[in-house]
Amino acid sequence: MLPVSLPELVDQLCIEQRGRWLKGERVSAEKLLAEYPRIAEDFEATFDLIYNEYLIREELGEEVSAEDFCQRFPRFGERLQRQLRFRSALSSDFDSVFPSSSLPGQSTDTEGPSDGQTAATAPSSLPAPPPQYSIHRCLGSGASGTVYEATDHRRQDRIALKTLHRHLAPWTGHLKNEFRTLAALNHVNLVQLYELFEHAGHYWIAMELVDGTDAVSALRADIPDSAGFTGRVRQFMRQLTAALHFLHQHGVLHCDIKPANLLWTPAGRAALLDFAL
Repeated sequence: MLPVSLPELVDQLCIEQRGRWLKGERVSAEKLLAEYPRIAEDFEATFDLIYNEYLIREELGEEVSAEDFCQRFPRFGERLQRQLRFRSALSSDFDSVFPSSSLPGQSTDTEGPSDGQTAATAPSSLPAPPPQYSIHRCLGSGASGTVYEATDHRRQDRIALKTLHRHLAPWTGHLKNEFRTLAALNHVNLVQLYELFEHAGHYWIAMELVDGTDAVSALRADIPDSAGFTGRVRQFMRQLTAALHFLHQHGVLHCDIKPANLLWTPAGRAALLDFAL
């Protein structure tokens, strides 16, 4: 048997850890680290297991205390607090980073500005983008920034263009590191990130614009138990698992798989959003 790489081992343990918690076995990060000293020797790998327990308990509806985790893992206290602050700033509007809620033909329960509101407010609040971009309309806004549908004249294509709020300036170093990792990944079932850049005092993210509906709405388009419904589910799941396998091969663990982060296009393409920075 070929030796398992450290990222692969961490991925396997995170999956195992979640499965055991869902079965009622409250296996702690400390227990796994004691069983796998190879992981305990690596700071980031150890943090992945710690943070994974935090996310699992949150998923199960527990009131998770960051202070408790910092006391249990004092060496990782600052790293955990930084991750949680950054996640709090971005997670509330990742649907606007990858604006599935506002694309043509899409319905969702995510709140966002209507086209009328956008038309009334965008001209006065929109920072000037670089000359290569022409902005057409606002797709959504959240805690970290605002996303627009735009034309990239260099690519000669429509894209999603996000401008980050200025209060995220202290986190741009972290964001750049995460962005470099994710932008290097190219898979048909992942939304492609293009560029992160600064212009006129504002940070911008250029990315692929996906015209599609969220997973739940797409599946509801067919009657359950019908041949169309079964075929759509199988096709969707094949593409989703292919995307996740690709991420795991590159040492990236997606920690927020949910319907709002899964798009289905009229052409039958599944696209995975929100890499849980």
